[in-house]
Amino acid sequence: MAIILDSFLLAAAKQNQSGLIAVAGVLSGVIVTKAVDWFFEKRRHSYEQKQTAAAVMAELEAIVQIIVLRQYQHLLAQNIEFMTRTGKVANPKIPIRENFMPVYTANIAKIGLLPHPVPSNLALLYTFGLAIKEEFRTLCDFTDKVDGQFLIVFEKNLLLLLNLTMALADETIADLRAFLGQRLGPHLKQKHDEATQSLSKRIGGTRKSDEQRRRQRSLKGSNSMTTRTNPQSIVSRK
Repeated sequence: MAIILDSFLLAAAKQNQSGLIAVAGVLSGVIVTKAVDWFFEKRRHSYEQKQTAAAVMAELEAIVQIIVLRQYQHLLAQNIEFMTRTGKVANPKIPIRENFMPVYTANIAKIGLLPHPVPSNLALLYTFGLAIKEEFRTLCDFTDKVDGQFLIVFEKNLLLLLNLTMALADETIADLRAFLGQRLGPHLKQKHDEATQSLSKRIGGTRKSDEQRRRQRSLKGSNSMTTRTNPQSIVSRK
């Protein structure tokens, strides 16, 4: 009788052990699956962060360079100074038709992945950009009979908004560059910095060439005026 009882207990223990092993196996499989899913989800999240940050930063850098090359701030400041000094109307009438932030509008759902305060700054920049575009359109609609004092105030406010937007864009680019420097590693960061420096040099060279051409035209114009109005040259020709 004791032998039968021992055999029964041994069989029951083996059955329980098999059940525990099966449960442990299932739990291990679930844990491993969850860990793998978490790893790949984190990797995808990091990849989307880097791609979105790089694309948005490139877009902002392009916008800043466009504004610098087209000299919108300088032109507005010149007009304000001219109108204040002479009382005459000076309206730049620059039609801005294109949407210069297509990357932002196409990736709004991913902007929240970027580090603080980049998402809120990008929302501000987009709104400021729309306001600036609308202000330039309004300038185009003004006639030559617009009140000079009103136009001075209007262009001053536009210049202030443009300066604020440029400062915020520079700050956001710096935040994105710092973020990408941590994520991309030193090699890719160096490549990006080299490309940015090369672009800045080319833009600087273009601006210098434009200024030199303007000076040359100005000198030619003044020389021709001197030739036409110099009495000695008229006498010598006689």
